[in-house]
Amino acid sequence: METVMEMYSYGVCFNGGKCIEGMSQLCHCPEGFQGPRCQYDVNECGNDNGGCEGQCCNTIGNFYCKCQEGLKLMADGKTCEGRGCGTAGIGTFE
Repeated sequence: METVMEMYSYGVCFNGGKCIEGMSQLCHCPEGFQGPRCQYDVNECGNDNGGCEGQCCNTIGNFYCKCQEGLKLMADGKTCEGRGCGTAGIGTFE
């Protein structure tokens, strides 16, 4: 196990992480990744449903929100709003 850690300690950062040189080499991870070498995806949906009003869908390095059928995702990408109803023609409702 020590050999594996030594091998990875020489400036190897994954998923766009940036190596920070110093007494020991560390990785600065971009948003959406974590771990000593940025090798783990962050599940943004695990914290307050990712801020989504509807369903939170985790992806590698990111997430997106989805609304229930009949609701529309607003411009903020998190809030759902009803489409409302109205007349589309005589005797026809949307």
